[in-house]
Amino acid sequence: MQGYQVFGKEETLPVYEDKKVKEIALKYGKSVRQIAMKFLVQNGISVITRPMEKQWIYDNLNLFDFKLTQEEMVYLAHFDMLEYNTRPSQDYKRTVSMLEK
Repeated sequence: MQGYQVFGKEETLPVYEDKKVKEIALKYGKSVRQIAMKFLVQNGISVITRPMEKQWIYDNLNLFDFKLTQEEMVYLAHFDMLEYNTRPSQDYKRTVSMLEK
C-alpha cells in the first residue's frame, strides 16, 4: 500500500494537537509529523510526500533511527490517518471499490 500526501493540512488533523502524540515525539526527539509518518512506514505503507519546506526533507529521511512501541502504534492507530486523508480525494471511491473486489 502507498500513501500520497497523507498529511493534508496539518492544522486539520487531530493527531497534531494530541498531547500524548506530542509526548511520543518528545521522547524520540522527533516532530509530530515524523511520528505520524513513522506510524505509516512501520505499518508497511510507503509514503510519498511533497515537502513544502527544506526541513521536511530532512525530517522525511530521519525516520529510521527509532521504532515506535506496540503501545504507541495502537494509540496512533485510533487516528486513522490514512483514511482521514484519502477521503477528500477524487479517487477515494474508486480506490475503495478496487479494494472491495
